[in-house]
Amino acid sequence: MKAGERVHVRVNLWYDKDHRILSTNYHTGHIVPAGTEVMITEITNRIIRFEVAENKNPYFILNVKRHSMNATTKDLMDMLFSNENPVGPGTLFDRFTEEEKRNIRFGTLEEGMSRDAVLMAYGYPPRHQTSSLKNHIWVYWDTRWSKKMLYFEDDRVFMVAGSEDR
Repeated sequence: MKAGERVHVRVNLWYDKDHRILSTNYHTGHIVPAGTEVMITEITNRIIRFEVAENKNPYFILNVKRHSMNATTKDLMDMLFSNENPVGPGTLFDRFTEEEKRNIRFGTLEEGMSRDAVLMAYGYPPRHQTSSLKNHIWVYWDTRWSKKMLYFEDDRVFMVAGSEDR
């Protein structure tokens, strides 16, 4: 993938009032939904800029190296964007339950979701907290002070727990 290319958002992306998305993946603000067509406008070693194709709104993803365990912007591109629409007909999205599809649409989590549905609904957990997607516990940050832990059994969420770190 390169600048000037039209691609689709692979997972829900949360952005703040400045249309900034951190690789830390905080879950506050608004969502660019999985499946949204975007145009990549710039890629540097720390930033990916893109516009939502339908309204030309500019966004940028800032790679926070200490939270992404030195993932490159190419790594982020591969995780966050796809040439194919991930919610189009004949995709993995079709195999999700109606509850999982609803959670993906609203960016919410609930017990019983598969790992793949969690990824599409909530994005990738920060690597410094969840070093492998094979882990039985994934840690997400809703804000700088609030975390959410997902506990998996047989590749399904069996518990969602939150904490406030102040």
